[in-house]
Amino acid sequence: MARRRHASGYDQPAIHFTQPIAQARRIAAAIALPAKLSALFLSDDVALIADWARQLSAAIVHLGAAPDLLPPARVAELKRALLRASL
Repeated sequence: MARRRHASGYDQPAIHFTQPIAQARRIAAAIALPAKLSALFLSDDVALIADWARQLSAAIVHLGAAPDLLPPARVAELKRALLRASL
């Protein structure tokens, strides 16, 4: 797996998946109204986050990547992508 140096000085995997998408879909399907799915993404890959958030129909997208890896301009890009998908 590719590694990158984080601002903290520690090496980290470039992408960390806590749950495979298939498992995340099963978890999401088990959520009953009025509860909402909150998806935590530790990745800085905007395309991946947008794709998975759409697949999961996440009501809340929680971004956990460090600000130096996912700056405001890229967060705005993600927001636009998710808004386009919800229209």
